[in-house]
Amino acid sequence: MKYVHLCIITLWALLLTACSTPQIRFAPGEIPHPPPSTVEEIAAGEQVKSSFLKDIPLEEDPAYTKRVERVLRRLLAVTPSSGHWPTYVLDHDLWNAMTTTGNYIFVFRGLLDDLKKDDELAAVLAHEISHRLAKHHEKTSEEKWKSALRDLTTVAAGILVASSEHSTQRQVGEMMNTTHQVMSGLTTNPYSQTREREADLVGLFLMADAGYDPYASAKLWRDQAEKTGAVGVSSAFFSTHPPSSERSHFAFHHAELAEKRYKQAKRRGPPKLKPPRKRYEPTYKQEMLYKQAFDLHRGGQYEDALAKTKQLQRLAPRYDEATSLHAVNLAKVGKLAESEKLLKKLIMKNPHDSQARYNLACVSALRGKKEYALQHLDAAVDIDPGYGSFARDDPDFSSLENTPEFLSITKERSLPVEGERGRNTFTINNR
Repeated sequence: MKYVHLCIITLWALLLTACSTPQIRFAPGEIPHPPPSTVEEIAAGEQVKSSFLKDIPLEEDPAYTKRVERVLRRLLAVTPSSGHWPTYVLDHDLWNAMTTTGNYIFVFRGLLDDLKKDDELAAVLAHEISHRLAKHHEKTSEEKWKSALRDLTTVAAGILVASSEHSTQRQVGEMMNTTHQVMSGLTTNPYSQTREREADLVGLFLMADAGYDPYASAKLWRDQAEKTGAVGVSSAFFSTHPPSSERSHFAFHHAELAEKRYKQAKRRGPPKLKPPRKRYEPTYKQEMLYKQAFDLHRGGQYEDALAKTKQLQRLAPRYDEATSLHAVNLAKVGKLAESEKLLKKLIMKNPHDSQARYNLACVSALRGKKEYALQHLDAAVDIDPGYGSFARDDPDFSSLENTPEFLSITKERSLPVEGERGRNTFTINNR
C-alpha cells in the first residue's frame, strides 16, 4: 500500500510539474546587468566565509592566490558589475569553486592543481561570476510555487499513510521523507540544472570577451566526463548540475559564436583593468569641519556636531569618515533609521569597512534587530578582532551581552583594543 500511495502522489506531481519546463532566459552572447549587492547579501556572504574558515584554512602559498586574482581581474574588467568581489583560495583538495551572495568567490586548491591552463580556470571563474550576474540567488515566482507544491505533497503523503489501518508513526515519517526527496528532484533540480546552463552560457561569452579561448570550456567538461564516467539518466535527472558530457556539448555548440568575440578581444589586446577606487582626499576646509564636528561629538554636543557633519555631507558626499561620523550623530539624536541607511551605504561601498560594520551592529542592537546586530558584529570582529574586546564594554549591546552568540564573538575571537580603533569607534547609547 505504501508504494501505491507514493506512485499516486508522484504521478500527480509529475502531471503538475510537466506543464512547465524551465527555459534559459538569456540569448547567446547576452551578459545580464545585475543591481549592486545589498548589505544583507554582503552579510550573508561574510557568514559563509566565516563558516568555511572555521573548518578549512586559507591556502598559504601565494602563487595560488596570485593566479586566481590574475584571471579574475581580466574577467571583472569586462563584467557589467560594480562593487567588490572578495576572493579566497581554500587549502583543500576538493575540485570545486563557488560564489555566494555579496559576490564572495571561493576556489579550492584541488581545482587549481588540476587545471593547468588559465583558459580552463577562466571557464570555471566566469561560470561562477555568471551565477551572480544572472541573480541565481533569487527564486522565481514559479520556483516559490513549486516549493510550496513540494511541501503540500509531502504533507499529503503523511496524511495518506496515517489514514491507513495499522500505520505507525515511523511509516508516516518514512513516507514523508521519501516523498520530499522525490519531489525535490521533480520540482527543484530542473531549475538548478537550467541555472547551471545559464551560467555556462553567460560565462562562455564573458571569458571570450576577456580574451580567453571559449573552446577551453568544452574541453574542460569533456575531460571531466572522461574522468567521472558516463552519468545515468536517473542521476542526471536528480542532479543539480547537468552531466559533464552534456555541458561539454553545450559549450561546443555555442563556442563558434563566442569565438568571434574571443578573436575581437585578442585584436583589442588585454582588457583595460578597472582601477581601484581612490581614497577621497578632503580639502583643508573639509578637514577643519570634520575636526570641529569630531570635537563637538566628543564633548556630547550631538546636535551641533550633526549640523557640521550634515554640512560635510553636502560639500563632500564621498568623504567616508565624515559620513561615518554623521551616521553616529544621527543615532545619538535618536534618528536610528537614518543612521542605519547611511551605514549600509558605507558597507556596500566597502564590505571590509570594519568600523561601519561595528557601528551598524550597534544601531541594529538598539533597534531590536538582534540577529542582524550579531551578523555585523561577527563580520567586524572577523575583519578586525580588536572590536570583540571593545564590544564587551559597549552599552549599545546590553540586550545581547548575555547571549551565547555574543559571548562567542566577543570572548573567543577578540584581541585587545589598540591605536585608532578606540578613538574612532563611537558608543551610541551612553549609560
